[in-house]
Amino acid sequence: MGWKTLRDLLPALVLHVAAAAVHVMSTVGLSGRPGPLYEGALAFMALVAPMAALLALLSGYRRLGAALFLLSYVGVAGVTLVGHLGLNFLVTAFYADPSHHRTAFFASAMAMPPIQIYGIVEALRAWGLFAEPQRHRVLSK
Repeated sequence: MGWKTLRDLLPALVLHVAAAAVHVMSTVGLSGRPGPLYEGALAFMALVAPMAALLALLSGYRRLGAALFLLSYVGVAGVTLVGHLGLNFLVTAFYADPSHHRTAFFASAMAMPPIQIYGIVEALRAWGLFAEPQRHRVLSK
């Protein structure tokens, strides 16, 4: 576990950004544009923060990169909850007619939490706030 190389980091990052993009696309398809403030916050959390974190990691700033990834994962989760509960996207999607937008909305809504939890745990490990898992070895005599 942990980000030893950029190769270890990219699958989670690509999954996170792709799931967020599909979720936003389906939300816009179901209920229209959510507004400039919501769109700006989501674009910052889903695009700007992960790319800045990636650049920080490539530059050797491991803790800054981990903090930016943590900001991205927690921020996208928070903005999504605000949209679902505060802007009633969840209710709109629930009562919408069956469509590919509705299917994509609920499929991406189910895929995002495990990706985000994994990303948060890995970011905390890279930051040094969680310990790396250790194997317990049985001592034999």
